[in-house]
Amino acid sequence: MEKIEFYDDGKYEKYNEINGIKEGKAVYYWGKNSDLTEKHEDYGKIKEEFFYENGVKQGKAISYFDQVKTKKIKEEFFYVDNVRQGKAYILYLDSFEKRNYLNGKLTGKIWIYRINGKVEVRNSSNIENGFRTLKEILGIDEDKKEEISEQEYKILKIEAEKIFKETVELYKQPNKLNSENNNIIPELFIKKYYLKNQKVKF
Repeated sequence: MEKIEFYDDGKYEKYNEINGIKEGKAVYYWGKNSDLTEKHEDYGKIKEEFFYENGVKQGKAISYFDQVKTKKIKEEFFYVDNVRQGKAYILYLDSFEKRNYLNGKLTGKIWIYRINGKVEVRNSSNIENGFRTLKEILGIDEDKKEEISEQEYKILKIEAEKIFKETVELYKQPNKLNSENNNIIPELFIKKYYLKNQKVKF
């Protein structure tokens, strides 16, 4: 039986319940009972899609973002007993970010592959702690950057290009997009991808 649960922050969740326990796919929305009105751009948009097993979040999940404010399109990750664990990625308007979670927190290195082929490696502990060097604040490149091997670059490129291509294919087939979501794949992303891959037809 499908049910709806409203939260204090104005968001709400649709889920299936079997014998009083949440099971199967669930969808977390921006709230209709909050201050948002039907004219607001976020009204009824999907914030997260995930799955329940015996009332516990498990397996693959997808979060969607306010693209204007964050420049992010979506994040795909995995739940293990309600906690984010293992490999994840974020698709930005112009890049792909590969990351890892341990007990709900970022851990290790974060690999960034941009549509133009450039790569950047960051330390997740700096991001988790909100740490920024003076050079970063002033927009000056650091003298020392994390190294990435040729093999690591190849793997990252393959993973990123796969996601880029899948995203563009969805854009070309809007009927396959979740109409409830309204998290439209931005024109900016498509244009950047098209400029890099001149053979792509729309």
